[in-house]
Amino acid sequence: MQNVSADYINAAKQRTRQTSSKLVIDGVEYIDQLISHPQISIGSDSLIGGFPSKIATFEMYREDGFIIANKEFEIYRGLNVNGNIEYVLQGIFKASPNDIMINESGNKISVKAYDRAVLFDIEQTSQPELTENYTYGNYIDYILSDVPVELSNTDYPLKNVIMNQTVNVDNGVSKRVILSKFAEIIGCICVINRQGSLCFSKQQNTDYLIADGYDKLLLSEEMKTINQIAVKTQSDINDEVFYPENIENAVNYEIVNNPFITPSDTCLIELISSNIIGLKIGNYTVENAIDDYIVDINDIVSVKNKNGEILHLPVLSYESTGRIKANYKAELINEKLSALENSLSSRVATAEIKINRQNAEIQMKVAKNDVCSVISQSSSKISISANRLAINSDNFSLSENGEINAQSGNIGGWLIGKTATNDLKIWSRMENITAFGYQKGAIEVNFKNDKANDIEKKILYANAFAKGYGSAEEMLDDDSHKTEIFYIRRNGEALFQYLIAPRIYASNEILANKIDVISAVTNSSGAVRIEDNDSIGIDVGTDIYINDANAGARTMIDSVNNAMVLHSNYSIYLLSSGLTQTSNVPLRITAKGAVTVSSSARRYKENITDNYDTEINPDNLLDVGVYQFNYKSEFREKAISQNNKEISIMADDIAEKFPCAAIYNKDGTIQSWDERPVISAMLKLIQEQNERIKALERRLSE
Repeated sequence: MQNVSADYINAAKQRTRQTSSKLVIDGVEYIDQLISHPQISIGSDSLIGGFPSKIATFEMYREDGFIIANKEFEIYRGLNVNGNIEYVLQGIFKASPNDIMINESGNKISVKAYDRAVLFDIEQTSQPELTENYTYGNYIDYILSDVPVELSNTDYPLKNVIMNQTVNVDNGVSKRVILSKFAEIIGCICVINRQGSLCFSKQQNTDYLIADGYDKLLLSEEMKTINQIAVKTQSDINDEVFYPENIENAVNYEIVNNPFITPSDTCLIELISSNIIGLKIGNYTVENAIDDYIVDINDIVSVKNKNGEILHLPVLSYESTGRIKANYKAELINEKLSALENSLSSRVATAEIKINRQNAEIQMKVAKNDVCSVISQSSSKISISANRLAINSDNFSLSENGEINAQSGNIGGWLIGKTATNDLKIWSRMENITAFGYQKGAIEVNFKNDKANDIEKKILYANAFAKGYGSAEEMLDDDSHKTEIFYIRRNGEALFQYLIAPRIYASNEILANKIDVISAVTNSSGAVRIEDNDSIGIDVGTDIYINDANAGARTMIDSVNNAMVLHSNYSIYLLSSGLTQTSNVPLRITAKGAVTVSSSARRYKENITDNYDTEINPDNLLDVGVYQFNYKSEFREKAISQNNKEISIMADDIAEKFPCAAIYNKDGTIQSWDERPVISAMLKLIQEQNERIKALERRLSE
């Protein structure tokens, strides 16, 4: 944890605080030029090992002659302490030209910068020759010899221990991977500290307390303490070594395919166990905690839960979410990837089997480049994760392209089989099925294939049988008791033939007809209409309409003009629970194209905050232009004014500057923009402007 003054700690405990941020580039401070506070993030998905990079994102005004690309700069966050800002260094960063975006007017830039961890993303092209008394410290110095970054640790585990064997890595593996693997066996995480030096960071207890200044605490499992390590190679599935052995209620950390150690290194295993045993492990998230800008990776912070209990949690991930808010996390992955898989090389294929005898679990994994399949098995469950899955048996098969084929058997209560004429039959013997108030005993679907005179006729039978029939086959013998759909193809042309209404039978008695009359044409250019006594019609190929035969009015979807037409004095109402037709509630078109009643009350919403994400910040609207224009002749019907002179915002600009208000077509092209988020953001800008005006008025009156 970063050291600060006692006055700073006291200021951080106050309910109200004044914060500030600054950049220092070539010794020059930039404070007022920052549009927003820099957002800092860093995260490791491993308890030990790993070499994460700290990332900073921010926006600032661009001045003449200002250069930031490819220059290292310092970022500070600070609090007002007794009338003066006490700044805390957050890190040293650099941004490439590709990570700097300039707005259209050229007066603002958006920057994404990284710390010095990226300097280690270079291949290690050689290995040292081990001489007498060559130590792990000598090896680390060799790896760092051509990187302009100092090691901040004057002492660390294994530094003075003599190496008995070479490090088992191929040429081409990155320095970053090698250092992360060494950090694993010494129980640390590799990080670049705030001063820009390399650091082997170990879990460190602090007195930092997060009491009630957070939104949510999520614990996916209880935090545990490691009491055992397991070491194994990837090539031999029977060589796993546990230390210490025979531990009850073991919480072990598994080291797999680490180039610095093998299961045969019993002395080294015992030596490194002291670096790992005792570390805390578990997954958690603390959302939107008060950020004092002083917590680092591997700090153990104290968090008071809603029951008043104090939990001691190691910080493996930090992300600032606003001016004074941050998320703290530990999100550990289950799979251990080999050093080569994490290196710059992408040519390596691996196959590994993990056996956990204590928990009676087996995991098999095969990986090549970025493609990986995993099978995990315990005594109660088998889980499979793969891009494609193929299963074959005598009665059932699942092909790689997702097709399911079944010759016989039971899927989800449905029986699958074939008739004597080799037609596919699917049926379900389900008792107590209620249809139109009557209980039925079976539902059956039959697909038959007949060919005559070069005409392929596909027939679908869907029958609901009463208990009065002894079997589905008995019901099939009675052709008058079928619901039939005939679908005919001639020379590749689809012709819709006719549809007979579904009926429900019991002991040869018709109980109910769902539709009285169904008519259809026999050629592809005509229309299909379904009518009952109220004359409901659907025309396919021309217009789709609904008729009221008594009133003579209709609602039509015009296929020529692509419009919905309401004839006569009819209205469309969208009613939500508790609303009446006279409530005058506005309608919205959602991102999925649905028309809904607007729901803007607080009870519908969550995660309500005035700390805006970058893409939704109201300040972005200041860069959106307002233009006069007229619609092109082919789009003249879209014009609102009579003289075709309009003033508005371009949806293209909204998509770039304020994407939450952009409306797109299905093909991804921009179409329009939503006034509601724009108006809300404009109101925020007006409020901020009003506050500035009042502040200036107060200063003038003093």
